Amino acid sequence: MRVLLSSIVIFGLFSVVYGQQGAGLAPGAYDEFVVGKPVVIQHPAGAILLTGQAKDLGKAEDRLKAWKVAYMDGAEVFGAGEKDRRKNYRELIQKIGGAYREDQLAGKSARKLIKKILAVSVSKMGREKKLDLLEERMNEVSSELEDLLKGKVKSKSKTMTPKAKTLLWLVNEGILYAQTNDDVPKRVVKRAMGHLSDAEKLEARVKKDGEVSDREREKLEMSSLKAWGDVIKGVRKRRD
Repeated sequence: MRVLLSSIVIFGLFSVVYGQQGAGLAPGAYDEFVVGKPVVIQHPAGAILLTGQAKDLGKAEDRLKAWKVAYMDGAEVFGAGEKDRRKNYRELIQKIGGAYREDQLAGKSARKLIKKILAVSVSKMGREKKLDLLEERMNEVSSELEDLLKGKVKSKSKTMTPKAKTLLWLVNEGILYAQTNDDVPKRVVKRAMGHLSDAEKLEARVKKDGEVSDREREKLEMSSLKAWGDVIKGVRKRRD
């Protein structure tokens, strides 16, 4: 009996260590995702306790914010004399994000609309050509958005999950940033997209009966943190 128990313990320890090494982590280093407990991920910069906020990115937070000012806010796209154009651009992107956070717009649709705009904004085409094409693209996106929002019923407080939804939008922004930066590995972006999709599917399930329990909120926040952890691993460098 003792031999059998010893064998089971040894096999269990071997499985844990081998699994960690196979994932590229040192023995004893692993991500911890347990509902109701603090979330810790392993990173070349050291163990990171996730708060679900941009500060988890360390110094990379400033790079993400700079990118958002440049392309989500339009500073890099429009000149000083184009304030009205930039205002319309910023408001359209904010409207998409707001509709997503308020459960009026599905994640897949929100990302598709934002990507249509960014495809022009971050392109290397000539300035005049870019601005003309961008105006066409914004009109197209605005029309699509209105169609998607048409007939949508306002969300009820019992099904709204603002904490998780704010984090999920931050994850979306992080992924969009990563997709426009060649130094972020594509496999990391793919993994983050997978966990983001999982979180959004879980969100749809827990909201289906018209009310979200505290336990379901915790599970949704934990699922959202998994995707956020992927973003951090892709965007945050060792020096950060």
